Amino acid sequence: MKSGIDLSHGYPEVRPQDDLFRHVNGKWIDTHEIPADRASDGAFHHLREESEKNIRTIIEEAAASKAAVGTEAQKVGDLYASFMDEAKIEALGISP
Repeated sequence: MKSGIDLSHGYPEVRPQDDLFRHVNGKWIDTHEIPADRASDGAFHHLREESEKNIRTIIEEAAASKAAVGTEAQKVGDLYASFMDEAKIEALGISP
């Protein structure tokens, strides 16, 4: 049975009572490179990126699905298509 805690990112040789942060995160801190376009990185950044990819996929599939009129998929698809139609947006100008 495993605990679900990933111990591979820490240094077991560092005693937790001496430096708990290094004990738990030391290897990750020493080896992980923060992307140049952000000030920090970590699990929550990864979760956000994955969520955005998943949402984009759902929306693009709804737009391409030709769903039945009145369904949520049709509404999402139509909204996305109208947002992506730059030529029509420019032609309409500031009108609603």
